[in-house]
Amino acid sequence: ATAAAIKLTSGVAPSVRFGLPRPARTVVVSAGAASGADEADAPPSAGTAIAVDLWLAQNGTRSTLADGSTLWRLTVRCADCLWMSATVVGFKLPPGARLFVHGEGGVGAHGAYSAANNAAHGTFGVPPLPGRALTLEYHGDGASEPTLRLTEVLAGSSVAFAARPPNEASYDPLRRSVDASGGCMVDAACEPAWARAARGVVALLIDRAICSGTLVNTLGGRREKPLLLTAFHCVRSLVEQRIAAAR
Repeated sequence: ATAAAIKLTSGVAPSVRFGLPRPARTVVVSAGAASGADEADAPPSAGTAIAVDLWLAQNGTRSTLADGSTLWRLTVRCADCLWMSATVVGFKLPPGARLFVHGEGGVGAHGAYSAANNAAHGTFGVPPLPGRALTLEYHGDGASEPTLRLTEVLAGSSVAFAARPPNEASYDPLRRSVDASGGCMVDAACEPAWARAARGVVALLIDRAICSGTLVNTLGGRREKPLLLTAFHCVRSLVEQRIAAAR
């Protein structure tokens, strides 16, 4: 049979666009206890890394849409998370296929990712999604099964990527770091003169740790490369990994 042509061209995830019910199959993980103290001169941990082995084609739910195309969905839930991220391997999308990621009810949606996003290493990092659920949606023509596999879920404990404020007892490494800076850490929200510059401050999730950075140039339609300034200790682990791999 001829594979169905994908007629959906919108950037909205199919389940959200068509109001599909939740998949009957859901994987539940638990963050458990925080993983101890952070290393000296290292950015604070953003959450708890949970090793998983979840194949979209085996552990997910398959649906056939009205146009004959196929939708695969895999939802992971975590009751004690403020937000969730994940590592996906086997990321090699065929032409025409699209991948969406979102939180519960479509919150924090990203995508569509396509074959244009394929890289030689075949790894995809799911951006932090607020809430207690993370969903992958693979929309294809049904000619083949997706090769995507989740190998790690990061159960977020820092408020930086959360959609709701945590309770007072929650573990908040970001707040702890800010408090440790004392008077040199000025709250830009209280300084109107810094309002425009504050829009360039970003939270970074690097190697399971949280850090901050600053955008240092304005593109304004020109072709300059976007530049981001951050501290070396935020990227030290990545630098050390590359040095070790080059030896």
